[in-house]
Amino acid sequence: MNILILTTFEKSGGAGIAANRLAASLKNSGFNVKLAYALGDSSGEGKVNMTNSFFLKASFWWNFISERVFVRSFISKKKYLYKFSLGKSGLNLSRNLEVAWADVIHIHWVNFGFVSLEEIYNLSKIKPIIWTFHDFWPITGGCHIPLSCELFKDKCQSCFYTSKPSDRAEKQLNEKTLFFKKFRGQITVVSHWLKEQVLAGKVLKDRDVRVLGNSLNTKLYHPIADKVELRYKFNLSPEKFIIVAGAADLNDEIKGFSFLIETLKILDGLDDFSCTLILFGRGTHSLNFSNIEIRHVGAVASPKQMCEIYNLGDCFVLSSIQETLSYTTMEAMACGIPVVCFDAGGVTDLLIHGKTGYLSKLRDSKDLAKGIFHFYTSPDLRREVSEQCRKHVANNYDEQVVSLDYYNLYQEVLAAFKSKNQG
Repeated sequence: MNILILTTFEKSGGAGIAANRLAASLKNSGFNVKLAYALGDSSGEGKVNMTNSFFLKASFWWNFISERVFVRSFISKKKYLYKFSLGKSGLNLSRNLEVAWADVIHIHWVNFGFVSLEEIYNLSKIKPIIWTFHDFWPITGGCHIPLSCELFKDKCQSCFYTSKPSDRAEKQLNEKTLFFKKFRGQITVVSHWLKEQVLAGKVLKDRDVRVLGNSLNTKLYHPIADKVELRYKFNLSPEKFIIVAGAADLNDEIKGFSFLIETLKILDGLDDFSCTLILFGRGTHSLNFSNIEIRHVGAVASPKQMCEIYNLGDCFVLSSIQETLSYTTMEAMACGIPVVCFDAGGVTDLLIHGKTGYLSKLRDSKDLAKGIFHFYTSPDLRREVSEQCRKHVANNYDEQVVSLDYYNLYQEVLAAFKSKNQG
């Protein structure tokens, strides 16, 4: 069986990383797979740049720029420019040689002018399709992350992403409802929480939606036995309590960095608390505390270095206010690091309160601080939870587990497609 994975970004963004890792997992498990992307720089066996000619590259960038210009014309705030998409323009892939090669096409995040909704439907007529949702976009009027908004469950009226008055989001929600009535591909989501949201929406009620989590190479992300030596390598005290936190973009409001700062202020005010915060990710912030040392290591690309950073910590803190799953949480847990986070959606597939970490009330910095202090005062609890963290990820998200689950689904979808066409 030949498997073609489609993603806009080869190895950036949560969805792009997930698609890349799944392709690697399938390849490592001995399956025939190609990762086809619009933006990326890798080459070699199993990697296909779908904009590798002047015409295709020009077409893609025309789609991307024209859509962003149009979105800018009605978006309510400039910071929302890349958080709202139309899905009306994309490349023509139906006659692409890689599409012809494939027995099954697995679509991931393909916005920003790579694959349009119309082209997804066209592909579904000639090939069996699996479409994995990494965010809400397929079921909303255009936004990728709705935060606390639930208008997608009925009518996307008065959308806070668009200028008011505007019925654009509602029109797109109706268009997607019609699209999915004729689309017959298999839909998967990355968490049980996201499945609940999808089935509660107007667009996909009563559809067969499967939950298959993102894959992780647990050989790359693993506990490091000699943590004392590791801390000396980073000029850190073996006795110091260390918190690890971060995100690709610390300025993204979804990542809730303001709540982390508020949490640290609460902890800094305690007489019997002191720690070091290892912070990773793009973005600069002026942080000054009395009893908390800040080490900002910036963006980290190397899995080996990221593994070391996680292993420096006594706990990992995720302050996101909405996550469909969370790769940083999964990676930290694979390294045996207890997690403290908000009850922010799909992260609950990873964090089992009291077993693999501490689940705080959403947007409640006092409760987040309580969770951190919970681990601060109990080294024995940290060791116990550490073992459960590693075990949970290895049993449910290791690349061999996830790749086999997907391969079984590919076989099922291929068989159903052949049966339908032969009939």
